[in-house]
Amino acid sequence: MMVFDLDPGPPANIVQCAQVGIWLREIFHHWGLESFPKTSGSKGLQIYVPLNTPTTYEVTKPFAHALAQLLEHDHPSWSCRR
Repeated sequence: MMVFDLDPGPPANIVQCAQVGIWLREIFHHWGLESFPKTSGSKGLQIYVPLNTPTTYEVTKPFAHALAQLLEHDHPSWSCRR
């Protein structure tokens, strides 16, 4: 499973974290993958992506990083909110 941990913090708030979650869901849907949001802690949001094949963090980390870069590229006005 891959997990994306979206935690609000200045200047981003939970609404902006939720928007990023929606963008991630759209990307995964395009590839035929399901994703599931879950609240985390007292204020955060996590996006879970079940993977039906054995894999490792070393394999999923570059993929997750590439997704972050894709979102930064597609939404440049949001890049400063990390």
